[in-house]
Amino acid sequence: MPDIGERRKVKRGDKGYHTDTYIWLACPECRKERWVKKHYPSPPLCRVCNARRNGALSQGCSGSAHGMWNGGRIKTRGGYIRIWLPSDSPFYSMTDRANHTVLEHRLVMATFLGRCLEKLEIVHHKDGDKQNNSLENLELLPSRKEHLVDTFLRRRIAELESRVLILEAELTLVKTGSYEMRGEVKQRKK
Repeated sequence: MPDIGERRKVKRGDKGYHTDTYIWLACPECRKERWVKKHYPSPPLCRVCNARRNGALSQGCSGSAHGMWNGGRIKTRGGYIRIWLPSDSPFYSMTDRANHTVLEHRLVMATFLGRCLEKLEIVHHKDGDKQNNSLENLELLPSRKEHLVDTFLRRRIAELESRVLILEAELTLVKTGSYEMRGEVKQRKK
């Protein structure tokens, strides 16, 4: 183990042109030893002590009593919104037990139905917008199979509708007498 105050230079970047100096220091509050970048004017607190000082690690606090409370809404990487639920909520059995959250669209549907949703039940966004969780935009499907069929059919209908628009535009050109054939514009004789 290094001695307090020991310094080391560490190369960074693939070429190693830049170096950072690290000092082995102890946290002033908990005395935990670790490497710290040299540019700090005084020995900084470790992450745990810093979070505790800022109210992030309030012991026994969760939900709105926690120092880092943000309203209980989290946007996921996939674009969905997760909602934090307290353990006394009637829909708590639907939560992810690791972080006590549930997907907002599932919570909206469960609240409307007055019961918890089964794991296999799928709540589908009709307009495809994952953040539009209004009840009018949500549809409950009994299984993933129906969801896949519904999604495939909606995509296929959209493709066919765009193809119909293209064909109608081409038909209009043919009816007006000007249409393209092998790169040349030809006028229909009257």
